[in-house]
Amino acid sequence: ICGVEGFQHEYVTLPEPVYATGSATVTIGLNIREEPDPSAEKVDAYQKGDRVTILEVKDGWGKTDKGWINLDYVKYDQ
Repeated sequence: ICGVEGFQHEYVTLPEPVYATGSATVTIGLNIREEPDPSAEKVDAYQKGDRVTILEVKDGWGKTDKGWINLDYVKYDQ
């Protein structure tokens, strides 16, 4: 592989992301949806750097005071 003799490729299993309620910062421009579904109607958007409070978590989505966002695009406060 890659032309290097003796090279061995190892697969690493990454842990599943942990989603939680609490304070977080939006890491990119992020659509806000009516329901926790990418095809649900867009009701608004957050800008990169906006601070949000996650009130509820469902299947990788977080509910804020404005609607549902994909939690892959927030960074939780430490």
